[in-house]
Amino acid sequence: MIPSILTSYTDRLSYFPGDPIRVYVSSPTRAQASIALVHLDTALDSPGREGQTTEITWPDATTLTVDGQDGHFGGFMTGTLRTAPGARLTIGAFVRFDGQVGSTPQSIVTVGDEQRLVTLGVEDSRVVLKTHDPAGTLSSPEPLEPNAWYLLVGIVDDDRTQVHAIAVEGGVESSSASGHLAGSVSIGDQVVVAGAFPIVTHGTGPTAHGRATANLTATISWPFVADGVLSPQQLRTLARQRTLDPADSEVELLGAWDLFPASGEDGVATNIAGGTSGQLYNLPTRGVPGPNWQRRTTRFIEAPTEYSAAHFHETDLSDSGWTETLTGALPADLPSGAYALRIATEHAVDFVPFVVAPAPGDTRKPVVVVVPTFTYLSYANESLFEGMAPSVTGHFTTEPGEADLAHVGNGTFGLSQYDTHPDGHGVVYSSAARPIVNTRHDYRMWLSDSGRGFSAEMYLLEWLASVGIEFDVITDFELHKLGTDYLRGWKVVVTGAHPEYYSSEMLDALEQYRDSGGRMVYIGGNGFYWVTGVVSESPLVVEVRRGFAGITAWKSRPGETHLVSTGLLGGAWRHRGREPQRLVGIGMAAQGWGGSQPYWRTDASFAPELAWIFEGVDEEPLGNYGRVMGGAAGDELDRADPVLGTPANAIILAASRDHGRTYQRDASEVAFILDGQHGGDVDPEVHSDIVYFETSQGGAVFAAGSIAYSGALLENNSNNGISRMTENVVRRFAEIDTMEGTTA
Repeated sequence: MIPSILTSYTDRLSYFPGDPIRVYVSSPTRAQASIALVHLDTALDSPGREGQTTEITWPDATTLTVDGQDGHFGGFMTGTLRTAPGARLTIGAFVRFDGQVGSTPQSIVTVGDEQRLVTLGVEDSRVVLKTHDPAGTLSSPEPLEPNAWYLLVGIVDDDRTQVHAIAVEGGVESSSASGHLAGSVSIGDQVVVAGAFPIVTHGTGPTAHGRATANLTATISWPFVADGVLSPQQLRTLARQRTLDPADSEVELLGAWDLFPASGEDGVATNIAGGTSGQLYNLPTRGVPGPNWQRRTTRFIEAPTEYSAAHFHETDLSDSGWTETLTGALPADLPSGAYALRIATEHAVDFVPFVVAPAPGDTRKPVVVVVPTFTYLSYANESLFEGMAPSVTGHFTTEPGEADLAHVGNGTFGLSQYDTHPDGHGVVYSSAARPIVNTRHDYRMWLSDSGRGFSAEMYLLEWLASVGIEFDVITDFELHKLGTDYLRGWKVVVTGAHPEYYSSEMLDALEQYRDSGGRMVYIGGNGFYWVTGVVSESPLVVEVRRGFAGITAWKSRPGETHLVSTGLLGGAWRHRGREPQRLVGIGMAAQGWGGSQPYWRTDASFAPELAWIFEGVDEEPLGNYGRVMGGAAGDELDRADPVLGTPANAIILAASRDHGRTYQRDASEVAFILDGQHGGDVDPEVHSDIVYFETSQGGAVFAAGSIAYSGALLENNSNNGISRMTENVVRRFAEIDTMEGTTA
């Protein structure tokens, strides 16, 4: 599935000066490509300077040949039997299909090698046993039912074969069939679960990746291979037990794998029959209930035998696995900022963005911008435009672009955490080791006809440069990994436009920074909302379990709400007692895309002690303009709420209003669905607030709750009320003189 466009990715999303950098490029046709290092200067829609870049002198810049690259995707597991089986063997697993049982051939357990093998799988919705003997294909007479657990078993008994689909749950029928072979079967000791030979594998650990054939989309528990034949009575007993215990087995287990994530997501499956452990590839989902789940706990760590299962998908991805195109080293004196590798062929160009962050101990500028890469990963290659009518949003302001359409249905791009796998199971993992077409400095979001994600950050970065405020740029990964100590050199921390996905380590770092006297400027919407875990740091892979409440895109399945990466409850931070209002005074209120609105100052904002915030601001309302749907308050909105933790001393400086019916409350706050009581035209809580408060140790927070806010900063060459108010705050927080631009 080679991409139909020129596209690329780097091995990381952020670097320190002097770090090595690797880039992976795929071109739809063989071509010569020049690779250069550029600084990202302006946003995609800056008049006359759209998406402008500046080339940086780089010794590793080069021109070389590029070609198409296919990816690694589709979850599977490999294992090795203690000894090769004889002519009598039983292979099987507990299996559950969510949604329609696949009609195309899919493998559950394959034993042998590429030439001599036995495969237990499904085809045409029936369980199938296949051998390398031309006569060795046997199907069950009845189709399998979706959303039900089965014990699926294939038996080779010299020249005879059997398949069994034994229902584990009531209301589902069992079926069996038997057949004959031309001769006995001789096979090797290799096993593939949820796939078949031939296979390609790379690496170990949680992000091991590779390719198998006949990938399966289903949940599997206790896959096994036994030397000998299990009788029908033994199979029924095993089905009733819903688990596998080698001590109770009446035949010799050559391999049996416990898919419980005993050490978090380490990619390892214990072989309870002895011998080497199994290795999982392409990150199938673990921490999911097996057939013997008692429904007394939803914490997988409390019930290991009940969670010996993994949900495999033909769309799983941990690393696209492309061949490296170029390795270079960033200049050791490269200033912190937003950069890209520009990949250019005769017919196309691609910019792969990344951040250069100051190394620990490096000199700091007064201000640092934290770029929310975890949010970019969650939205990576989303395809929400598929099947969404304009009436959902009020209007489509632009059509999905070529890059958007190119990734749909192409497994090498992977899925976003807003998508579902083919069986409707939510995507819980997202990896940076793949091409991500909607993380580009000039990406135009189809929903708002403006920058969103990384391209929205370009509004803020261009604005800071335009008003002469020096700044560094880091990512939330540095927050996660290095914590508060890394932040201490900066006087002001500014968030990006949409820091929605945050780990507990990130929240701890910001909270400790604020409470030790740091100043924070949050000018974004729907921030600090989803509990996010880190499965792997290199490559970066994040995990989300959405739970059952909030604006979820999909709901977690019962028993699947805890993160394998942390062992803790997922979902929204507000349901873990860490509401965004406790950190920055405001939190998610509503979302919509039917246009943006301005802010109106409150009476409290005219207090003399707050005059410095509005010095030079002479417009009312504030922000009746902007590159994101025409106003400063739009897309996703945050508001103050004392019940959810807004500090008592927080002052609401301004609030938006008059959002239309296309704007709706956060679903977490909707208790009843009543006609005429919801939507921005009737619900007063559908609005954005701008708040300010101080902390006891000399810290302070300025928060403007809107994704569209940064899109208003550049209006009229940064000469506008939103720009002046924000500049006043940033300079005051950074102790920079407003007129001279010098440190006070």
